Amino acid sequence: MKVNKALIHIAVAHVTSVTEVRRDIQKALDEGWNNSDPKVQEYWRKIPSKHDKPNLEEVIQFMTEEVNRKK
Repeated sequence: MKVNKALIHIAVAHVTSVTEVRRDIQKALDEGWNNSDPKVQEYWRKIPSKHDKPNLEEVIQFMTEEVNRKK
């Protein structure tokens, strides 16, 4: 499922906007990225990114691949 399609699905299911869903997910990602636990930091550094910090789409793509690998 494409990221935007998934975000629309989540927004509809929770009677909110895609903007709100993106904002909430980004807030959670920022909290994870700023976690001081070395193991958490190690996991975040595994996520491929075009920049220093992975964006929402890169995180979702990575996690989707991780879930599919474990099937």
